Amino acid sequence: MSENVNGRFDFTYENCASFSYIVVNAGKQDNILWYQVSMLENNSINRIAPFEIKRKNGVAYFYYNISSKLSLSFFLKRKKLKRNDFMKILADIARNLVDSAGYLLTDSSFVIDAEYIYINPDTLEILMIYLPVASPNDIGRIFKDFVIELILHHVNIDECGSDNFLQRILAFVKGDVFNLTEFLGLLDILLYNPDSYVTDSGVQDEKPLSTIPEKSLTAGRRTKEKRLNERPVAIVILTQVLIAALIIICRKFLNTINSNSTVTYVAALMVVLAVDILLFKFLFSKKLIIVSKKSDKSDKSDKSDKPDKPDKSDKPDKPDELNNSVQNSNTMLLGSMKRGIPVLWSKNAGSSEEIVIDKTDFVIGRLAGQVDYVCSNNAVGKVHAQIISRGGSCYVKDLNSINGTFVNNCRIESNKECEIKDNDSVMFANNEYLFTFK
Repeated sequence: MSENVNGRFDFTYENCASFSYIVVNAGKQDNILWYQVSMLENNSINRIAPFEIKRKNGVAYFYYNISSKLSLSFFLKRKKLKRNDFMKILADIARNLVDSAGYLLTDSSFVIDAEYIYINPDTLEILMIYLPVASPNDIGRIFKDFVIELILHHVNIDECGSDNFLQRILAFVKGDVFNLTEFLGLLDILLYNPDSYVTDSGVQDEKPLSTIPEKSLTAGRRTKEKRLNERPVAIVILTQVLIAALIIICRKFLNTINSNSTVTYVAALMVVLAVDILLFKFLFSKKLIIVSKKSDKSDKSDKSDKPDKPDKSDKPDKPDELNNSVQNSNTMLLGSMKRGIPVLWSKNAGSSEEIVIDKTDFVIGRLAGQVDYVCSNNAVGKVHAQIISRGGSCYVKDLNSINGTFVNNCRIESNKECEIKDNDSVMFANNEYLFTFK
């Protein structure tokens, strides 16, 4: 398979006994920036695919090892991502571009295309292709277009939440002035400080009240009332202590005022009470003390912190549930296959394994949650191969697996569809199957 990126380079795929490569025709060797080649060869840089150079007839070819990796476009098509997982992927791509200057690399030499950015489906770590060749690309424009395309046509988010993070990202990249470092800062804020929000004037410390749930606002008001009450109460207590100390100090003087000391101390107590009333009246008038009124409704809301039992009325109607399951599973209609349902029958000794290819896009591998059929054989890749049903025929495609995919004992090229016919032998690593139509 050969494709042209930005009209400059041809990309092809090759594989050997243990590795899968994406191969880039870099043209004449005079175009290569050899100091960058040396930098990449002598430094293992995270998120940049390692490569080796091979020369053929004066032309340089870069071989990038992408074994066990999936293209970002393929991964996003099949995987429903969580909010933070998507932003971390996007942040890692942006961080690669920003950090490249520290390695004497240029951000414009990265291939910014979802088809040629790779990802480990297990850890979500990205791997990017860097071409050590002088490039006139406007990386700001290319990256902006990449982010917009990714959000509008590729990404499928599992939990969007209430912060409208996708709209905030799109608003940023569609702005008149775009800066990669500032964009990375936005992603870091959304990832690690989601309570902040960004406006044209900068980053604010708190969310607008309209975006905060009522329950949170109520709790916030109670905290504020508590803080407002604590200081005035301390003042009142201190005043009482000072008055008591003053009475003790002036005890002898009070005893000389009247022969009946009881009357004297009762009079002093009345004065203290009068001072307290005036002091509290002053504090209330200045709203330095707030009285919290709890209604029956607020009491109920406090008790509602405990999880409620699921309400049966929340369940979707069965017809809608069925329609959603059919759409999400990409299930093959029975009438679409003229010869019936394609099946892989195990040819391994002592195994009665049967794989029914019940989707038009069917993936086999070891990584549960990422594949449609989970193989227990450790020789099989995490996301090993894809079987595509189209127009009454079936095709198998190896997904950069280490141990390869074989049709009739011949290893097929990675990322290239190979038609499989009735009674063909198909082997994933050392797991062999007979392909038939049931």
